Amino acid sequence: MADETLYWHSDLAATLWVMAGATALLYGGLCALGHTARRLAVLAVPYLGVISLLALTATDILTASAMSKGPTPPAWLYLHIGVSVITYAGLTLAALTALAVTLQERALKRKTTSALSRRLPPVVASERLMVRLLMWCEAVLGAGLATGLATAYYQHGGRPPLDHKVLLSIATFFLIGGLLFAQMRTGLSGRQAARLSLIAFLLLTLAYPGVKLIRVLASS
Repeated sequence: MADETLYWHSDLAATLWVMAGATALLYGGLCALGHTARRLAVLAVPYLGVISLLALTATDILTASAMSKGPTPPAWLYLHIGVSVITYAGLTLAALTALAVTLQERALKRKTTSALSRRLPPVVASERLMVRLLMWCEAVLGAGLATGLATAYYQHGGRPPLDHKVLLSIATFFLIGGLLFAQMRTGLSGRQAARLSLIAFLLLTLAYPGVKLIRVLASS
């Protein structure tokens, strides 16, 4: 019988490289579609640079645990992995857009401009892009939760375990859903929506790469 064991990189360094690559690809697609995304380069490029540097550093501190071993997953497991990566990349860009909204509103409140604020897109354009990204992330995250729960059910042969990753992902899903609902029904202000977007990004970061970072720090 053929060996059905599959090896794949699941360490922190590989996770950071995948996230950076997916975010860069998605950002490139957004830049091709509109000028607003292109003006986010002043935030997106440094962010991607920092993530890449962290990935290089993580490669140095990891040991033999860099490879993960498990049974060959079915096609929908690969789908779940792909959906999860796309969701995180989209929410990363939504968080960067939310940061742009926060910086621009702060500049308007103080009635001052800086080299950074002049290069960022206007508040209204940033808010529109942020909401569109959040709507897209909500749909993709819902698909990711469905495939993730199905994957866990398949692997454990029963009720999927509600671990930190699942709970934080569900919390992110409901937070984004609540944000979008409030945006449509009450016209949630740009700064409040931006803060909630950043919190959603933090929750999803803790759900996946954050846990790997904690494990690396604990083992060092």
